[in-house]
Amino acid sequence: MFRMTEGDSGYSVQLHATGTEPFHWELRTSGRSPRLRSGLITIDSQTGLLTFGAGLRAGTLYFTVYVENSGGSASMDCVLEVAERMVAPVFAVESHNYEFATRQGHEFSTTITAYGSATITYSVENNQTPSSIYIDPYTGQLTFGATYELGDYYFTIRATNSAGSVTQVCRITVWTQIY
Repeated sequence: MFRMTEGDSGYSVQLHATGTEPFHWELRTSGRSPRLRSGLITIDSQTGLLTFGAGLRAGTLYFTVYVENSGGSASMDCVLEVAERMVAPVFAVESHNYEFATRQGHEFSTTITAYGSATITYSVENNQTPSSIYIDPYTGQLTFGATYELGDYYFTIRATNSAGSVTQVCRITVWTQIY
């Protein structure tokens, strides 16, 4: 089995056969895999250098390597696993620009969105704000409790996945209720 990550620049593997030279190498698709795209997986017919090129998409590819010489032939079924390129999260550009406002005594909520490879989790880094700021770690639903005094409060939200994390400073302004 061969492995690489989507978007890699590619790599080569020298295959070997025993017996009398010269050898003739050939690459064929397996019945379990769609046709290989031209040039993305190649084998040098004289040397047996197997090359996986850049541009392979995530997924599993099945192929067979054939080698023959004057004494006969042999084949080897192969699998290439191309893993998804993990992308660190980035926060969506939002019209609120991560500045929120609410009336004193009222709860407020909004959904924070980050893009990147799954699975993204969210958290609040409490920068001296009341403890009633909460973000659902899986949905990004951000909730401000009704217990704030008048004023501006700053806090940081974080989105994290296996490729990394990103932070965004936010502000909530609590203003007086109008009767």
